[in-house]
Amino acid sequence: MLRALPPGVTEMMCHPGLVDDALRGLDAYVAAREAELRGLGDPRVNAIFGGRGSR
Repeated sequence: MLRALPPGVTEMMCHPGLVDDALRGLDAYVAAREAELRGLGDPRVNAIFGGRGSR
């Protein structure tokens, strides 16, 4: 999906985080947070953004 983005500015929204009991008590959106965190830290994702001049 990232490689298919057209040239220009793209905004990516995510809610990465480590889930604990405190977070579960505050927010119902917890299932994907750790997966999003892993994805953002994946060197393959960094290489895709790095190759596009993103910060």
